[in-house]
Amino acid sequence: MRKVIGEDAILILCLVAFLLFMFMGLKFPLTWSSIWQIPSYQMNTFKMIALNLPWLGVSFYHFVKMRASFEESFILTILRLGVIKRICWRYNVRLMRASVMVVIGYVGLAEFIAVVLKGKWLVMDQWNIWAPVLMLTLAFSIGLSQLVISIFVDTRVGLLVQSCYSLFSIIVARLLVLDSHAQLGVQIFFWPQWLTTVRLVNLHYSGVMMAMGMVIIILVLELALYIAVRRKDWLG
Repeated sequence: MRKVIGEDAILILCLVAFLLFMFMGLKFPLTWSSIWQIPSYQMNTFKMIALNLPWLGVSFYHFVKMRASFEESFILTILRLGVIKRICWRYNVRLMRASVMVVIGYVGLAEFIAVVLKGKWLVMDQWNIWAPVLMLTLAFSIGLSQLVISIFVDTRVGLLVQSCYSLFSIIVARLLVLDSHAQLGVQIFFWPQWLTTVRLVNLHYSGVMMAMGMVIIILVLELALYIAVRRKDWLG
C-alpha cells in the first residue's frame, strides 16, 4: 500500500488540490456532475494553472509507470515475446490499466473529499457514463503519447515535452480560446486539461464527431508507437 501511494503521490496531490480548488475555491456543488466540468477560460492565470493540475498529475503518473517499465531488459522482452505487435500490445494493456486507475482514483478522491467537507457522499443526480469513459480515453491518450516520445528519445524528455506544453497552453488558451464556441481543434490543442465532457459538449459537436476525433488520434499514436518500437536500437 505504501509503495502504491509513493508511486502515485504526485497524481494524488494534483487531483486533491484540483478537487479542493473546485469545491472550496470555485464553490462548485458537491455533486457527481460537478467533478466532470470546469469553468470557462475567462479567469486569471492562477486559476488556469489549477485547472491544469489533473493533466500534469496524469502525465507524472504515466512517467513513473514508464520508468518502471523501461527498467526491464528490452532484449529479454523481445526474446520472450518475439513479435513487435506483442510488445505494443503489452504496453497498451499497461497504459489502459493505469488509465483505469486514474479514473477510479479521481472518483474515489472526490467521494472522500465530499465526505470530509460535508459529511456525505456525492449526489449522483446526473449520471452520465460518457464522462468517465471520456476521461479514461483521454488519460490513455496522454500516456500513449508520452510512451511514443519516450521510446523515440528518452522517458524524461517525454515528461518534459508534456509539462512544457501544458504550461505553454496556459498562455495560448487565454489568447485564443475565450469562449465556448471555439473550434474543436483549438480546444484540444491548446487546453491539456480537457478531462471533461462539458467543454466538448459546449462546442455543439456531436458524440460521433468526438468519438471519431479520439479514434483518429489514438490510431495515429498507435502507428507511431509501432514504428518507434521497430526502429528502436535495443542493443545500443
